[in-house]
Amino acid sequence: MLLSFISLSVLGQEEGPLKLEREGLQMNYYYEGVQLEKEEVRVYLSTNPASAITFRTSRNFGIAAVTMAGGAFICALAGIYYMTSSFISFIDCNGRAGDELLRSIYCELAGSAFTLASIACGISYRNNLTRSIKLYNDTMIPQGYLNNVILYFGITENGIGLGIRF
Repeated sequence: MLLSFISLSVLGQEEGPLKLEREGLQMNYYYEGVQLEKEEVRVYLSTNPASAITFRTSRNFGIAAVTMAGGAFICALAGIYYMTSSFISFIDCNGRAGDELLRSIYCELAGSAFTLASIACGISYRNNLTRSIKLYNDTMIPQGYLNNVILYFGITENGIGLGIRF
């Protein structure tokens, strides 16, 4: 006995004219298949007020992330300096080793705080950038307009049946 399930599968399109593709740490922007520079993306996103505000917020988070990473690097260097100085003071037996070791620990703790803040700002940067592009694409696609409808017969979520992809 052959059992078959008939169902209707409906899937919506998620893409718009402006796309963001990530390759490792590098982000590439495409508008209808053509690669754009960052300045051109800013011009496109500024046509929609909501996406422009979100893009500016994203840019501010990006600047904060880079600044915090720089602060973490400086604190790490200062911590290494004080750690080395503490080691030299310990060898020379001049009694300053404890103070310099404590400074080293403070620098490393501050560097850790800067690193965590940088990671949080970097995540907010990417989330706001993605949201800005989504807001732009949502305004570019007319509401209630099906620009591409595909009717197919095949495997669906509930078995075999007709599917509509738009």
